[in-house]
Amino acid sequence: MKRLLIAGIVAALAALTITVGVRAQKQDDTPYKAAELVQHWHLLINQVFEDTKAFTSDEFVDEVYELEDEFIAGGAVRAVQDKATADQLKKADDAVKRFAAAMVEAGEKLPNGVTRVTEESVRAAAKKICPQYPFCG
Repeated sequence: MKRLLIAGIVAALAALTITVGVRAQKQDDTPYKAAELVQHWHLLINQVFEDTKAFTSDEFVDEVYELEDEFIAGGAVRAVQDKATADQLKKADDAVKRFAAAMVEAGEKLPNGVTRVTEESVRAAAKKICPQYPFCG
């Protein structure tokens, strides 16, 4: 009897979960998809930084991340709202990699061969990349 009751509760919860999931899909999921793109693009930026021995020091980290997010978040929302094609997203990935490389190029070169990315280098990189779909409006 207990097993039957537990099975019934599990079935009811599963049905409720499916119903809630379907309703959630019908709602605007732009923020979630855009957040996934932002996360993906941050990984691309981090890979470029790692490959080029670049970093953001504690002195600049919050400001740099904020400026990076400002640049890529707007692009992510636009791409999701436009229902960007796979080809457009691939081009956007390439633009993000160029953005990251431009940040490093404009960064502060240190004697040990490492580059420190600063607020100024992020701004310079954004200017260099713009206009590029879906960034820079």
